[in-house]
Amino acid sequence: DLFLEPIVRLSENSTAYYRATLSVRHGQGERLPLSRIAREAEREGFLGELDLAVFERAVPVIRRLLNKGREIAVFCPVNASSFADDGFMQSLLALLDTNADIANALVVEITHATLSQLSDRGQEGLAHLAQLGANFALSNVRGDVPDLVTLEELGFAFIAADVRLLISIKNENQHSADTLFDQIARSRLQLVAADVVKQSELAWIEDVVPFAYGAHFSPPRRVRHDITQPQEHAKVA
Repeated sequence: DLFLEPIVRLSENSTAYYRATLSVRHGQGERLPLSRIAREAEREGFLGELDLAVFERAVPVIRRLLNKGREIAVFCPVNASSFADDGFMQSLLALLDTNADIANALVVEITHATLSQLSDRGQEGLAHLAQLGANFALSNVRGDVPDLVTLEELGFAFIAADVRLLISIKNENQHSADTLFDQIARSRLQLVAADVVKQSELAWIEDVVPFAYGAHFSPPRRVRHDITQPQEHAKVA
């Protein structure tokens, strides 16, 4: 099952993008999020297939939204081991090539830890994805943010960090002449506050952060149709 969570443009309080996650359902029973079974899936050698499934299910959703006149992008998280999985990379490259007209609407989401651990082969895969028009989002950002110029050169368009970390950075640097927020504002990167759970958190950062997601806005919602059937009308519950 594909779940979509809105990423909200704070200035308009409207959905600007979606963030996709996958869950696996055992028959009609318990639904397990991919994060719960990722270790087992990696051990059994099918984590790359699950990561790819997010992209495959996102493509028809994007096309239907575009057909409705909505310019939208979907953030699709990718696990570290998938970048070193030749099968995953070849399949994803083929999918982006086949859907080149919407490749820039499929945002490849990579955690900060994953980016720092990418092998040479993984970095080559990243470069190939960028050549096909894919955009990237760096998520779970730690305090030691990578060089912003390098991120832009690699094809990154978004940086997502926990809202509590952003509040802390703002408080620590409120008297600084050149804060992280100033640096990002001078770049082409867009900052996203993650895991927002209450309005009071937004009050601290809404003047310096354009986008946010979390339970405060809406939990991830399951796409209630078989999106492998492109002719069907896509609806999000």
